[in-house]
Amino acid sequence: MKNFTNYLLIFLILLLNGCGFTPMFKMQSTSFYLSEITTNNNNSEYQIFKRLMKPHMNNENKEIGYDLIINLNKEKNILSKDSNGNPLVYLMKMNAKVSIILNGTLVVSRNYEKKFRYSHKSNIFDLNLYENELEKNLIKNISDEIIIAVINISKSTSISNNNINIKGSSEVGYGTAS
Repeated sequence: MKNFTNYLLIFLILLLNGCGFTPMFKMQSTSFYLSEITTNNNNSEYQIFKRLMKPHMNNENKEIGYDLIINLNKEKNILSKDSNGNPLVYLMKMNAKVSIILNGTLVVSRNYEKKFRYSHKSNIFDLNLYENELEKNLIKNISDEIIIAVINISKSTSISNNNINIKGSSEVGYGTAS
């Protein structure tokens, strides 16, 4: 069985290399950079977001510079409680309102919402660590979607001056108690 797993792994690696697979966010393939990222609220979520976007702020050999205006907000709600009133299930929601600007002109304004349901952990310290990781993951998901949007904009041949308002929402997974 172990040999079969090894052969399968080698076959998959060769298959992916043979089909021309390249990472989606490979930096050499993008023709844009983020010249400035601003916000109205300089909170911890924004600092995480800015750190994730730092690789895209390099303007070496890049043609187009976009500005981002982002407002990130985190909400944590209790979805259910036990008979004693202790929380059982939480919902963490990350909202982001993003404006992508090119040469002083608003290209896209988009709202993102990511959610994650998770169970209460008996150890509060572990719960806080878990929530911090969830927050980073939700912000990473939003930042990935923003980069995909900017890639799509930069690939398009004509950029419209019309404002496009799109609301994207998704709910991710359900954590289990430990």
